[in-house]
Amino acid sequence: VYYDYDGVGSDYCIIQGYSGTDAELVIPSAVTYDGTEIPVTEIKQEAFRDNTAITSVTIPEGVTSIGQKAFSGCTALTDVSLPKSLQEIGVDAFEKCPVKSILISGDLTSGQYAFDSDALETITFADGVTTIPEYTFRYMENLKTVHFSDTITEIGSCAFCGCKSLTDLVIPDSVKTIGDSAFEGCTGLESVVIGNGVETIGNRAFYGYSTEVLVNLKKVTFGNSIKTIGAEAFANSGISGAITFPDTLETIGESAFGWCRNITSVQFGKGIKLIGKTSFISCDKLIELGFTEGMSDTVIGESAFESDPILGKVVFPSGIVKIGESAFDGFWTTPQITAVELPDTLEEIGDCAFRSQPITRLVIPDSVTSIGVAAFAECSKLRTLKLSENLTGIPRNCFAKDFGLESVVIPDSVREIGTAAFQSCSLSNGLTLGSGLESIGTSAFEYSSCPVLQFPDSVKEIGDSAFNENKDLTQIENFPKSLEMLGERAFGACSNLTEIPPIPAKIGEIPDSLFSGCEKLESVVIPDSVRTIPDQCFSGCAALTSVTLPANLEIIDTDAFSGTASLAHLDFPETLTEIGGGAFSGSGLVEAVLPASVEEIGMNAFRNCPSLV
Repeated sequence: VYYDYDGVGSDYCIIQGYSGTDAELVIPSAVTYDGTEIPVTEIKQEAFRDNTAITSVTIPEGVTSIGQKAFSGCTALTDVSLPKSLQEIGVDAFEKCPVKSILISGDLTSGQYAFDSDALETITFADGVTTIPEYTFRYMENLKTVHFSDTITEIGSCAFCGCKSLTDLVIPDSVKTIGDSAFEGCTGLESVVIGNGVETIGNRAFYGYSTEVLVNLKKVTFGNSIKTIGAEAFANSGISGAITFPDTLETIGESAFGWCRNITSVQFGKGIKLIGKTSFISCDKLIELGFTEGMSDTVIGESAFESDPILGKVVFPSGIVKIGESAFDGFWTTPQITAVELPDTLEEIGDCAFRSQPITRLVIPDSVTSIGVAAFAECSKLRTLKLSENLTGIPRNCFAKDFGLESVVIPDSVREIGTAAFQSCSLSNGLTLGSGLESIGTSAFEYSSCPVLQFPDSVKEIGDSAFNENKDLTQIENFPKSLEMLGERAFGACSNLTEIPPIPAKIGEIPDSLFSGCEKLESVVIPDSVRTIPDQCFSGCAALTSVTLPANLEIIDTDAFSGTASLAHLDFPETLTEIGGGAFSGSGLVEAVLPASVEEIGMNAFRNCPSLV
């Protein structure tokens, strides 16, 4: 044995090499130089490289480091005894050595790629070992068995990642932490038992690669101390059947069980605080959720259960404060949630939270102060709705395409109804607008069937197409005195509307197509503040017989009264200067006495007026 040392009195000796032919090699614990024993503490890199005679090696206590490629190419070496003192094993230290089993007696600090990935089959950790360092045994593709000691407290990041031949794991109760990616890509895993002492399972700990999912991993048993399951911890695995989490579990990370396509039910303990973003997304067989009473400040994250075929009624217990964006979005699957019971602790419902679910009845508790965009859109089975009395706004598309919604009462607290908020809702049994409402957004009630409208005096704005194609609307009881703005086609194509109240004096400008297509509308009074009747404002109002034009009117624009077949008479004011193209085309005018103020008459302004003489 060749060695190196630091002179007489040195406290260490480094083994440099070996020139013998012994098959069973015992490295001395010390060498004697000049009558002095010097302890062996290190085996230098490549010290025994390519020695094909060695079949076994015993490394003594006191050695703390084995260098890079120290035994590389020792193709007959099958038996290695490592000391408890060993801390570091260099990269490829036992490369191309047919060592099938190894006993780890002490705490290593590093050992990445130390053993041949095609040979090592069994690892045993002796009592006293507390830590398995990161990357130590990764990509040991033939590793079949790991015997953990009851003294191990931590399994490091990527310690066994890519060990494709592991089939069963029993993590002892002594372990507190399973590191990030510790068993990532272990595609042969069939069952895992998480010990009762484990508190943290790291990110991607049992993650299945997108091309090599952990389809064999059917069963995972969780211990009773777990607090955190990290992001993607079990994503793309084949976990089957029911999962029950202990009351100690507080956090489930992003996509922790995403794309686990064989989970059928999940039961959460009362300690859960965060069910993370996409944590159970696309679990194709997840049909049942259970929550335990006693939760507090619990958040269900964005897309947590998106595209899951959860069946029947879901009861959310007291303690849940937020249901995040797309948490139960059914748009991408066959939605099956028929009822939800929301707790009086709930404060926020995110965008698309229950989109497309076949919920029939919905009560949003007064604790809710915020509902997201399209939160309940396309819930086509929804019939009855009770809104929170503490909402200040209903956002765009919130209940859009809830075709069966029969009626709605907007609470007095609501100031704004957003774009298409109730678009294509039936509302055949009525719409009640709250006393605090100020703004009705674009297409808010478009394609609905509300028979009568009564506006509170607080309304200042009615947006474009707000009630467009409300086919069953027969009467507008009032326009609020506070009204300042009417949008284009706000009441367009309300084909059964017969009467409207006078348009408020505050309206200085009437928009295009305001009442276009209101086939049964009979009379209109336009306030004197209006100077222009815009494009197609009353076009297609075939039953219109009486129109009071404003005293200060200057312009009647293109097609403003086209198709008003019953309109026989109009008194034009002396302020009128312009009549646009097709303005009265197809009208029933018998005579048209134009004032001297008119300067321009557009093409076809009075075309197809058969009664006009």
